[in-house]
Amino acid sequence: MNAAGTQSNHSASLEFSGGTLVLSGIPFAKLESWFGAGIWMPDDRINAARCDAILYPAVVAELQRRHIRFDNKVHAWQDVRWKSDSLHELRPEQDAAVESWLKAGQTGCVIMPTGTGKTEVALSIMQKTKTSTLVVSPVRDLMYQWHRRILRGLNYDAGIIGDNTYRVHPVSVTTYDSACIHMQKLGNTFGLIIFDECHHLPGQLRRDAARMCAAPARLGLTATPERSDGRHSDLDQLIGPVVYELPISEVRGK
Repeated sequence: MNAAGTQSNHSASLEFSGGTLVLSGIPFAKLESWFGAGIWMPDDRINAARCDAILYPAVVAELQRRHIRFDNKVHAWQDVRWKSDSLHELRPEQDAAVESWLKAGQTGCVIMPTGTGKTEVALSIMQKTKTSTLVVSPVRDLMYQWHRRILRGLNYDAGIIGDNTYRVHPVSVTTYDSACIHMQKLGNTFGLIIFDECHHLPGQLRRDAARMCAAPARLGLTATPERSDGRHSDLDQLIGPVVYELPISEVRGK
């Protein structure tokens, strides 16, 4: 995809490399004035600048706003055509969660008590967005559980990245640890990334799974977002703010 402007003397290139974005063709001083200090780091080896891949949507939006001509070589995600789906009709609160996430620009966290159908919310979002998706879960057992749910609900045999398996499909499942290991080469492969039990994400190392990923659409799922170290506040930057919260008082006894 090329993004072109008609009112600029700059011609630039934006690429994905090792979990970062590499922007060439624009003086570093200009980037600092446009984006602020600390966002970009100069890479004198290739006469370019780098920033975390998570900033991809913001970088594209700013370059387009300034009518900067640039060759966009970042995204390798693709449209997904589901063969069929056997998803259950959503309950009102699940439907509200999906609609809230869509209206929020397809980024943000959904907080729902255990047993209220967060997985159904995620599958519905996958069905609607129809883009390459990576589902990240805390442990192997949940990774395989997601694989089964995607196969049953969307009739799609998802790839598996983890547990000594490296099978990448346009829709894949993985663990937080495997995502951190492989995101430097897979970070531009998925247009949607789903973090299950997303309160695990803000850890010192696991956050790299979000930072090194360029996916513009991000969904976090959890019943208990708070962390004892206070880092749950980082979810706003790593995924997006809370877009829907279902209080346990509304489901108690149901």
